Amino acid sequence: PNLGLLLQKISRLSAPTLPQSYSGFLRELCRDLLRRDPDQRPSAADVIRRPIIQDEISRLHRAVHASSAQSAWQERAASALGELQNTVADRAALAGPAERAARPSSHPALPAG
Repeated sequence: PNLGLLLQKISRLSAPTLPQSYSGFLRELCRDLLRRDPDQRPSAADVIRRPIIQDEISRLHRAVHASSAQSAWQERAASALGELQNTVADRAALAGPAERAARPSSHPALPAG
């Protein structure tokens, strides 16, 4: 495979869109995550704050806590998920525009959707 040709295609072509058979939310999320300009891409905290993601996190929390006979592993997983949410939110709140602009992107040339 020609890596140079692949990089040219990635930097010049638009990202493909998901078929209509996928939900509007998923198509929008993929489009946003694949934006060419890294400053226009949502952060992990932005993604977690989306209502559908929050609903799913809540559903998972309810499922974990529904059983009175939870294992220690389930309790640690629920705690870790909460800590992860807090950490991502805290980091997003502390990051100013200059820090976001200076943040290296692993895919700076991905095309917009």
